[in-house]
Amino acid sequence: MNRIAAIRESAAHWLAYQKTAIKLNTWSPRFLLHDVEKMILCALLGDKVSTKLHRIISSHHDTVFHGRFDKIGAAIDWECARFTKPSKPLNARQTWQKFYSHIDMADTLHKLGL
Repeated sequence: MNRIAAIRESAAHWLAYQKTAIKLNTWSPRFLLHDVEKMILCALLGDKVSTKLHRIISSHHDTVFHGRFDKIGAAIDWECARFTKPSKPLNARQTWQKFYSHIDMADTLHKLGL
């Protein structure tokens, strides 16, 4: 994917994330910066490198060091990805069950109605 297309996809994902957080009544000012650094990194370094760096520095992707793992952020991210990323058609619950079932997310998904 070229840089412009990747930035557009990330921008569309950012908007879907905001809308999903509002719909789930979980929106927070901290969500305004969701994936913003990824768009900047993508412009500078390209999609593949920016995606790797983003996954390292973003708490909603931190599935190794659970002390800082942002469960609500991850659930919103998983839920809205299906609307903006053709390679990720699963909803939040399906994503959790298929890729992250080792993480205790059942209560979070239930509370969010997902």
